[in-house]
Amino acid sequence: MISENTNALWFVRVVCLLCIGSIWVGLLSWSGKKELDHDEFQHAHASWLMYKGQQPYSDFFEHHPAYYWNFLGLYYDAHGEDLGIFAWGRKWMLIAFAGSIFFLYLLGRELMGEVTGLLAALLFATNRLGNYPAMMMRADGWMLFFLLAGSFVYLRAWNRSFRWHDALLSGALLGLSFGFLPKGGFTILGLALLTAHQCTWKTGWGIVWRRKVPLLIFAGISFVPILLPFFIYGTEYFHHVYVVSTHLRPTFSPWPSFGRLFSSSFGLLPFTLIGMAVCLTNITRKTEASFSSVAVLLFFFLNIVQVLVTARPFIQAFNVFIPFVSLLGAVGVGWIAGRFSPREQMIGVSLVAVGGLLVNTHEAYWRHPPNMGVQISRMEELMEYMPEDEKYAGRMNDYPVFRFDGTFYWQDVSLKSLQAADPDFEHDFIEELRETRPLLVHENFTWKLDFDPTQGPRLDEFLQQNYLKYPDSPFWVRLK
Repeated sequence: MISENTNALWFVRVVCLLCIGSIWVGLLSWSGKKELDHDEFQHAHASWLMYKGQQPYSDFFEHHPAYYWNFLGLYYDAHGEDLGIFAWGRKWMLIAFAGSIFFLYLLGRELMGEVTGLLAALLFATNRLGNYPAMMMRADGWMLFFLLAGSFVYLRAWNRSFRWHDALLSGALLGLSFGFLPKGGFTILGLALLTAHQCTWKTGWGIVWRRKVPLLIFAGISFVPILLPFFIYGTEYFHHVYVVSTHLRPTFSPWPSFGRLFSSSFGLLPFTLIGMAVCLTNITRKTEASFSSVAVLLFFFLNIVQVLVTARPFIQAFNVFIPFVSLLGAVGVGWIAGRFSPREQMIGVSLVAVGGLLVNTHEAYWRHPPNMGVQISRMEELMEYMPEDEKYAGRMNDYPVFRFDGTFYWQDVSLKSLQAADPDFEHDFIEELRETRPLLVHENFTWKLDFDPTQGPRLDEFLQQNYLKYPDSPFWVRLK
């Protein structure tokens, strides 16, 4: 391994920083052009509804925690109804991504040394599968930032003295991570298992009693952001966030995305396999790195489980897994580097860094058409056409973000999910539309009726009687 405080180490630092910086600048360029995902419409709209005084789970349907909407609400508080929310939100996601890279570096350095930390940050930043959710306006980016920061603070403190302020900070960070999105819970479970492992094999369980006050502070502060929404939103919060979210339909396999993950980062699969072999060797031989090896493998396998139990494992489901597979891959690269001279190590690490940069970077970062601007123009046209007191019914693509909804179930989620969570669930969209009388009904609204085939013909009849279909347009417009 590259020695500390050598020219070789400084060379590796500079190369990794330049490659990571190039990726970040490319994503910054792309973030102003890449078309908006329907999730971004969803979160901007949910936050706006809260800004207008509505309460999630009771006034409108949602199955995500509300913390991210509180954050987006800061923009509305400062600027009012302004579609600049999308550019602002994406820039903050990239700030969270940069923070996650930094804390993954610190976590890798704490466990396996600085070179492993640098390489883990590099592999994470240059994984193309992780770049899109890194930019997209979702709670995932902030969840990951708090998770990696909290994990680093906790492990570093536990391996030293674990004072009350360490407990306070790590507990708050990990609690916020779980509060933003519960998928961080698998890594938090890993921290608990690592603590138990160290108490069993190294320090003895007496250390838990000696650190009882900081541990109580840690537990108390971590549960505050987790339990607070229950007191604000009641039982509906638990049902929508914890029950409905685990019954989302239709389900699909995560294995194709696993394949894309390992093929979209330079050498990640062989590096990961080598890293796994190195960690297992350290554990079986009980070397000084055995505890760190247990930590790396535990985080890796627990987050595989996290992906596998996710009902609909889109790209963002891998957002927690990618940093830890990068950490394991970094162990493999570090082991390979240790077989060569310092000069050869510099060349080898540079090849990994530049290879990752070239595999990741593509023309879209710099020359992507301005699709985001086109979408924003369409939203502006829709909202100019619709008076402020009118409602809209349709799916989330090109949604008029600052208009109210013609249905409680406005979000793009199949109501088969609610049937799976509650077999007695029923909802009559036609009667709801008759009551709310939205000005515009998008033709894609029929997608929402997949849970009840009897409602399709009734919707057609309702629209024919009460709406006019604009020619060459996807909209039905209310007749009176």
